[in-house]
Amino acid sequence: DLGRNDVNDAGVRALAGSRTLTRLSGLKLAGNHAGDAGAAALAGSALFRRMLARDGRVDLRANGIGPAGAAALAAALAEATALALDKNYLGDRGAVAVVAAAAAAGLRRLRLSRNQITDAGAFALADALTRGLPALRSIDLSGNRLTWRGANAVRDAAFARGVIPDVSGNAPGSSTH
Repeated sequence: DLGRNDVNDAGVRALAGSRTLTRLSGLKLAGNHAGDAGAAALAGSALFRRMLARDGRVDLRANGIGPAGAAALAAALAEATALALDKNYLGDRGAVAVVAAAAAAGLRRLRLSRNQITDAGAFALADALTRGLPALRSIDLSGNRLTWRGANAVRDAAFARGVIPDVSGNAPGSSTH
């Protein structure tokens, strides 16, 4: 657990390229400064593939990751079971990239709270929920920029599939239930 240790993109690249971490089964980097470059370096590494094969959980909350970093991560999520990307800067493009990858993966839990996602992203996520994401059990879009329309679209699509949504903290009236 290297959470809140000021690990920047150079530090993440060093970890990702390390040949001495072959037995590492999980890595938490929440609350650091990985950014898009660090996310891309991690996603493209043998370390990331080993971690996902052993554990399946990815925790990159509050790392300054934007759409480019989300796209890089999305390309490497085949083995992911839980993805926490709360408090980043994914926006609609990043959220859609992650959800598109999640459709092909066995992702059961997806946390995208506080990522500046708008209704455009919410409608794309609702569409993805309607069309696929067979393993998904919960999705968190709380604290984004959804209006009641976007929040309701996600909530309705999630409930129709038996997925537990959290759309609280968006527009007034967009609660979890």
